[in-house]
Amino acid sequence: MARKGENIYKRKDGRWEGRYKCGFSSDGKAKYRSVYAHTYHEIRDKLQKLKSTAVNFVSSGKTTVRELAEEWLRAVRLKVKTSTYTCYSMKFVKHILPVFSGIFYEKLTVESIHEFIENKLKERLSVKYVRDIIIVFKSMAKYV
Repeated sequence: MARKGENIYKRKDGRWEGRYKCGFSSDGKAKYRSVYAHTYHEIRDKLQKLKSTAVNFVSSGKTTVRELAEEWLRAVRLKVKTSTYTCYSMKFVKHILPVFSGIFYEKLTVESIHEFIENKLKERLSVKYVRDIIIVFKSMAKYV
């Protein structure tokens, strides 16, 4: 039972799905993300929060990794569970920001990121944990 003008639909499994525009792909097509809830009112409230906090983040030449990370964490906070958000935040604060916080995002190089990975492995962090850190870093980079 979709309401007119909203991207909210009831699924076969009984949950409600709400879709919202999260940007555009390189070929100009709109990209959408979905959120789910058990009732129509819950999904409508979730979508209103997402739409009201959605900021089209445009990277300027003066954006540091810290500023980008803070913006990305604010955006992702409403999309993921609290425990996931805490995990993302901790990985940024403990590992990524001490190394990259003052660097402009546009100045990041492949070599600096590879050096970062090698240093984390030399600190005897597990390969899985370093991979998780890099996944969080890549998710932030895709936000731009």
